[in-house]
Amino acid sequence: MTKITAPYTLQVLTHEYLIEGNVAPDSSIHLPRPDEQGSPLTLNNAQIQSTRTPPAPARSCASFVCTGNGVIALIPHVDYTLLDYYGSWKQYRTAVNGVFYLGPYWMTGRLMIPSPGMIPSSIPAYDIRFGSMLPGSQWAGLTAPFALISNLWMQGWEAA
Repeated sequence: MTKITAPYTLQVLTHEYLIEGNVAPDSSIHLPRPDEQGSPLTLNNAQIQSTRTPPAPARSCASFVCTGNGVIALIPHVDYTLLDYYGSWKQYRTAVNGVFYLGPYWMTGRLMIPSPGMIPSSIPAYDIRFGSMLPGSQWAGLTAPFALISNLWMQGWEAA
């Protein structure tokens, strides 16, 4: 299997920000369990934009260190099948389709869980679209073929 050998773009969605930057090819793309802090993730050449209304001006920085417990979703812009953790995610065979509620966002797509009734701390999701549930939000939202979702911020879902 080919490995990722060059830095790639990663988007990090938090309650208030969408942070985009480059990560090293060997970066550990995972979300910590609720009882652990997890390893910080460093994004280089980062762009930080608000998802709130009114939006704050976007900021740029050379390096942004992101902690795991504030992350709602990690969205890698690379072939996700080449990520180190893909081997453990591909065994999640039960698809849950619907509208999911994650912090201040809604998300449509296909969440993959290991088996009915079992929701791990990190959930792979495919063919996703995020939008804001905040009244008057002007955030355009985002779409992606893959994201890793934190169940720490999931309130529930409407089944499709």
